[in-house]
Amino acid sequence: KVLSSVMRTSAQSEFDIDAWSRGQASLTISYSVVNTSSGEIVAKGGAITCDSVVNFKNDEAFSAYVEGTATLSLGNDPINGKYRIYASHDCRFLTSNYRLAFSISGQPGEQVDVWDVNTNAPFYSCGAKGFSNGSAKMSISDMATGATSISVGACSARNDYPLTSGATRSSSYRAGTIPSFSSYGEDVNGIPHPFISAPGATVVSSVSRFNGSNSTASQSVTDGNGIKHYWYVKSGTSMSAPCVTGIVALWMQACNNLDYSQIKDVMASTAQQVGTGIKWGAGLIDAYAGLKTIVDNYSVKGDVNADGIVDIIDVNVLINIILGSSNRTARADLNADGLIDVVDLNILIDLVLNGHE
Repeated sequence: KVLSSVMRTSAQSEFDIDAWSRGQASLTISYSVVNTSSGEIVAKGGAITCDSVVNFKNDEAFSAYVEGTATLSLGNDPINGKYRIYASHDCRFLTSNYRLAFSISGQPGEQVDVWDVNTNAPFYSCGAKGFSNGSAKMSISDMATGATSISVGACSARNDYPLTSGATRSSSYRAGTIPSFSSYGEDVNGIPHPFISAPGATVVSSVSRFNGSNSTASQSVTDGNGIKHYWYVKSGTSMSAPCVTGIVALWMQACNNLDYSQIKDVMASTAQQVGTGIKWGAGLIDAYAGLKTIVDNYSVKGDVNADGIVDIIDVNVLINIILGSSNRTARADLNADGLIDVVDLNILIDLVLNGHE
């Protein structure tokens, strides 16, 4: 049996909870009202076993404390077979000391995980006997837990940062640590997240010049037209996730037919082990080490234009490089002598004609 009180400081509350069994046994949910000052349960309802809408205003036990509805969806998930309860609430509490609580029951020994979906209803025991406090141990957002998603945690990038005034300001986060806002935990399938970590706290990043101010910027530069452009200090997994996206884009330039599993393998095998524990995932992503691994192990020799095929197009690209009408690229140096010349061209022609080195 899992018991948690659901409360919010506002008297008007819209909140969803999402409960999953670890096994495939059915679950039931029931509601109570708890006095948050004393921990006393002042109202209690029966177990609900099927999809339904609960109207608290029409229930004599609840109507003195709360009005509104709970819309419930119960049943086995067709993908993983686990039992799920999803409850969406739109409630108004009539007295400030009272809040709605829920109780989820299953088979003996069954473990149930419950999430506060939209962070409007953190779980507290309120001193009520048998009730549980929530924690951040499974705070990973379900948006990061897709079958082919790569979840990214945030690592602090620096201890201080410059200001346009020339002064230096200390960061709220210590470099090489995972800040408290970086979510983590297992998903409903028991898979730990994040998978990898990247700089995401105290990151100096460019912003739109239409949304910049010299007084709050970390850095700025004036272009030839006299227009100022700004860099701010930003923090959040909204910084670490695009950092990883950019690194993967760089890797794909070296080998554009890398698949999802290969990218994850490279991330995990080359990550820096700065810290330990679930919050770090496989470690701190290393762009250079990953790129070198891809070039050494995944890219196709002779694939000058990085399309996954060694053919006459690569010959044409290499000729253009030798003649100086195209930008040099390291993958064109097929004999690794530091030069891109007719020797590389001969090697490439042999690869195209014979399919071997």
